[in-house]
Amino acid sequence: MAKIPDAILAEIRAALPIASVIGFKAACPIHGGRSMAFHVYPDHFHCYSCGAHGDVFRWVMTAEGCDFRQAVLRCAADAGIAMDGDAGERRSALKP
Repeated sequence: MAKIPDAILAEIRAALPIASVIGFKAACPIHGGRSMAFHVYPDHFHCYSCGAHGDVFRWVMTAEGCDFRQAVLRCAADAGIAMDGDAGERRSALKP
């Protein structure tokens, strides 16, 4: 499988802010804590109790139990960015 270009990852992150995917500050859903230690910022999440952190791709991987490529493809679809699942490139950039 081809590496997904960094420019595409940046485009998906910009089009799909992590706060729109997670959307809350609460007890940590990762470790099941009771304090309000889990915070979502515009570009990442962080639990000040267990230390879990990451971007929108890491969240989808953790929440859905998928690998990085699957998380990127899901986020691209949610952001309305057409991707070629095998090549890891935008469909519009592919040659016919």
